Amino acid sequence: VVHVNDIKPFIEEDRNLFVDRGRKTQIPVVEEIDTIVNKRNRVYGKGSRIEYLIRYKNAGEDNDVWVPQHYLEDCPMLVRQFEDELA
Repeated sequence: VVHVNDIKPFIEEDRNLFVDRGRKTQIPVVEEIDTIVNKRNRVYGKGSRIEYLIRYKNAGEDNDVWVPQHYLEDCPMLVRQFEDELA
């Protein structure tokens, strides 16, 4: 049994409220990404995945973060540009 007074309204996550969380757990917003710096194939047990090292706008290389490839599905032009520079 739950009383109506015990129910809290749903509030969607706001990035400003959770600035203490590590950026490694959050999917980066396309507008926040400056460039893709590097690429690696990371092995996990029997599987592997491609990860990209991204640099955020107005941030130095100390704040670069490795993110899985599927985190960058919203910015294919950025990934394509990086892949073209590698080739």
